[in-house]
Amino acid sequence: MTVPRGVVTLLLADIEGSTKLWESRRDAMAGAIARLDEVVNSTVAAHGGVRPVEQGEGDSFVAAFVHATDAIACALSLQFEFAREGHAWPFRVRMALHAGEVQLRDAGNYVGATIARCARIRSLAHGGQTLTSQSVVELAADQLPAGASLEDLGSHHLRDLSRPERVFELRHPELPPTVAPLSSLDEVANNLPVELTSFVGREAEIDAVSTLVRSERMVTLLGTGGCGKTRLSLQVAARVLEHFSDGVWFVELAPTESDLVPQAVADALGVRPQPAESVVGAVIAAIGTRCVLVVLDNCEHVIAAAAAMAESVLKQCRGLTVLATSREPLGVPGELTYSVPSLTVPGQDRAVEASEAVQLFADRAALARHDFALTADNVDAVAEICRRVDGMPLAIELAAARVRAMTPEQIRVGLADRFRMLKGGARTLTPRQQTLRASVDWSYDLLGEAERLALQRLAVFAGGFELDGAEAVLGGTDVERAGHDVVDVVTSLVDKSLVVFDDDGRYRLLETIRQYGHERLVAAEAAADASARLRGFCLHLLRGAAAAEESPEQRAWQARIRREFDNIRAALYSAKDAGDGAALLELTCLTGNAWTLSGQSAEHRSWLQQALQIAPPESVWHPSALYQLGVTDSFVGDLDAAVDHIGASIPLYRAGGDDRGAVWAWAEYAWNLTLRQGLETGLPVYEEGTALARASGEMGALLSFDYGLATCLAYSGHFDQAVALAEAALERPVTVEHFHRWLAITLGWMYAELGRVDEGRALARATYEASLAAGDTMTANLGGWMLAVASTLEGDVAAAAPLIAASLDAARGYGTLMEALTRGAMARTALAADDVEGARAAASVAIELGRSASDAWVAMFTLTLGDALLAGGDRRAATAAFADAARMSTAGDFPAHLASARVGLARTMSVDHDAADGAAELIHQALPAFRAIEHHVGLIDGLELLATLLVRDGRPADAVRLWSAAETARSAGGYRLRWPWRERVDSAARQDARQVLGADAFDEARDAGSGLTLEEACDYAARGRGERRRPTTGWASLSPTEQKVADLVAEGLTNVQVGERLFISRHTVDTHLRHIFAKLGVANRAELAGMSARRIT
Repeated sequence: MTVPRGVVTLLLADIEGSTKLWESRRDAMAGAIARLDEVVNSTVAAHGGVRPVEQGEGDSFVAAFVHATDAIACALSLQFEFAREGHAWPFRVRMALHAGEVQLRDAGNYVGATIARCARIRSLAHGGQTLTSQSVVELAADQLPAGASLEDLGSHHLRDLSRPERVFELRHPELPPTVAPLSSLDEVANNLPVELTSFVGREAEIDAVSTLVRSERMVTLLGTGGCGKTRLSLQVAARVLEHFSDGVWFVELAPTESDLVPQAVADALGVRPQPAESVVGAVIAAIGTRCVLVVLDNCEHVIAAAAAMAESVLKQCRGLTVLATSREPLGVPGELTYSVPSLTVPGQDRAVEASEAVQLFADRAALARHDFALTADNVDAVAEICRRVDGMPLAIELAAARVRAMTPEQIRVGLADRFRMLKGGARTLTPRQQTLRASVDWSYDLLGEAERLALQRLAVFAGGFELDGAEAVLGGTDVERAGHDVVDVVTSLVDKSLVVFDDDGRYRLLETIRQYGHERLVAAEAAADASARLRGFCLHLLRGAAAAEESPEQRAWQARIRREFDNIRAALYSAKDAGDGAALLELTCLTGNAWTLSGQSAEHRSWLQQALQIAPPESVWHPSALYQLGVTDSFVGDLDAAVDHIGASIPLYRAGGDDRGAVWAWAEYAWNLTLRQGLETGLPVYEEGTALARASGEMGALLSFDYGLATCLAYSGHFDQAVALAEAALERPVTVEHFHRWLAITLGWMYAELGRVDEGRALARATYEASLAAGDTMTANLGGWMLAVASTLEGDVAAAAPLIAASLDAARGYGTLMEALTRGAMARTALAADDVEGARAAASVAIELGRSASDAWVAMFTLTLGDALLAGGDRRAATAAFADAARMSTAGDFPAHLASARVGLARTMSVDHDAADGAAELIHQALPAFRAIEHHVGLIDGLELLATLLVRDGRPADAVRLWSAAETARSAGGYRLRWPWRERVDSAARQDARQVLGADAFDEARDAGSGLTLEEACDYAARGRGERRRPTTGWASLSPTEQKVADLVAEGLTNVQVGERLFISRHTVDTHLRHIFAKLGVANRAELAGMSARRIT
């Protein structure tokens, strides 16, 4: 749904007292709300309006109109509808109309100042009342509906503390008038200042703090400078105004000295002490028992005086509530603190335009340059600005002011020196709000010496820290030597809003504070020591994780390393900058698993290359670095380099006495060698390495060997051996969890490919969820890929498409191999969706990517390309593709791929009715191969194609039996996909069979076939092969393939050459020749050649 854009008139409505009504009259509310929705939907539509379905909260609704006259007519119609039906409803509806330039959150919903102002106008109204702004009156006053009028209610201050709004009420003689005064700020005594700029976002925070202020007597908003405490406190005060009937008073303490705090409060309340009366006593007397809210703003520099004043007045004035803002708690008894969060910034779960930070930037940038707007060209830069300043309102406003002379992209780049960039706030602001540095200086100057030193050193943490990290960089320094406990100092920085304590138990500095602290650290000439301590801490963690790699604690250690990843990266940079090659190499190698599991192999590769250049060659980490460099070679598809680097690491491991490292490297070496050069080369290496792993008791390495060999066997089409190996390996106790998950994913893929789709999907789902729980990003992405494969084979293309798209995004981060596999799966998903061109393109890319890896992969992807070409009607190109796949599969010994290529060639031949016998022959050659490896998908596809050919051969009953057997197998295993282009042919053949047989005979054949297993169906098809109308002897008795073999032998080709020409094995050629000799009555090749020559002449 698309909503109007540009200048739009909005109608906002809600139910007066909705929350209490739901609590007291739930049943009546439910029915009435349903009817209200019906009335609103029909009335809005009748007047040309659009109702954003997700806009509005609770029982409110929004409608948008291009023309203000339509909006007024709709509002009046709704008033009449409510008057007619409302007597039966337990509530009354209030409405507001406002017109202005709108901003979009997405294609179907609004954000920004216009809709927010309309909501504020609505908050003035009572139930049964409709209010409009001046902007609506200017657009529609001369075109009101008959009898309607707009009564001027004067100017009123709105609850957002913005400029006053002149408000009008929509009236009609036949509707009852509203006599109650509007619920504006003017209703309750207050001194809340009118804001000169709009307030953006924070609805959740306003609601939460308003609830606290209504129930608690002392609430303090905490946060660092510039986080928006003051503006939030004012919005809350306006929101709760009606709760404090005797007044709401704002006290600005920023320019106040400690001894003048009581006087500042008295001045705000208009209290004048009598002679000999203390200021505090005068304030207490003035408030007495009245219901009053006092807002104490900016208490941090007068914290003791503010706390004393608040405590004294709260004790004596029972109707008083205090809302304070400060960078640390006041410490008053009964104080409840609320940490003010940053504005929401764009993220994976939030659209850019929906981000409060981006909305604030856009609003303030438009003030700085009237023609500024978010566009496709600048929105990414604006989003990055907001993220890099952590959604801090002051920093965002200072950045937005720069658009007068800079583009958002230039501002983004300039944030590298944010304290120089973010200055120049309004002259009317206090000095500490005019620049970002002044704001942070204000907080820093309030710290004690130990707190300052701690803030400096904690700035070395790029990704937050835990207490052990703080101990590592602060322990034994001037912080402790001054007698301060590290925990106490960190806690004090949290209390002063300079360190953030998150719900996960970690501490962090906002990036602005971190950069400030680091500047101070460098100026104090302590950066080198702090960085060295960070490197030592990261090495300590990584060594602990490595020692636990095969223990039950491995998952907890992996989670910790993930949390510290940004700090480890900072340690790497500091090691490089310090020229500490030994530390750089150890850090890089110990982080290997974390790089891999998080999908950052490219960055891992870069660090390995840099470390190897500057590390001493005699380092004990040199073989590990070569091994891991080979792993990254493999990810990017350079398997030759992988074999070289990993192969070079093995003797180095052994020379250093590290037999365990050598065995692990051997497993990776065997995988890359086998994938690149084939099973014939790789199997002996696997056998030797597996024996060594067993003998040495390295069960984790044994799992790696089994995983690698199972995948190589599966990729080569030896599914039966691969499944047996994987199942046996998974039966053993878990050692290295992520290898166990990789193997489970591989087994799930094999199950699906073999036709055990439901089993494969279930295994993939369980492993996917376990990977997410373990934070194993790589395996989770593999699981997503596998779920896409299974969903495709199940026929659920709608579920597969987003999974495969997400897998492709992740695969690009891992390298060529993962992208090749994902592109191959994407091609099949596209083909299942009848997107022939998309399938062809994806398969072509997969083939090119796969060439650096394995001929088995290329053959596998070429089969999909052949299917796509045939589906698109290019029979010649499809034949060539299947022939290429057959040639590669014969040379590489890929039995499943060879059988699939034969079925593919049969399908291309089946288009030509004269070639039906040849097509059937190819299928009969493929079925035993599929059967030998229990490849049910291949058997089903082959039997269904054979059934279609049997209909053409005049054997519809046999065809129906085979279709029925295949259908039974489909249901049993979950292979429910009907490839669209195949189904168009097969369905026509089934219809022909039904017409020839008649309904009863068709059903009888179907019932007979439904009881056949796939193996029995294959046997049935093989027996039926002998029932063809062909003589038993002579040239006419030869099958098409036998005729080709005879002709080629007569030409003088050897059995090997005949096999290569026809894409069949030498053993198959031998079998054909025996049949030919028997049928023709000849004894040898020479007699065959002679008979052939006589037949031709």
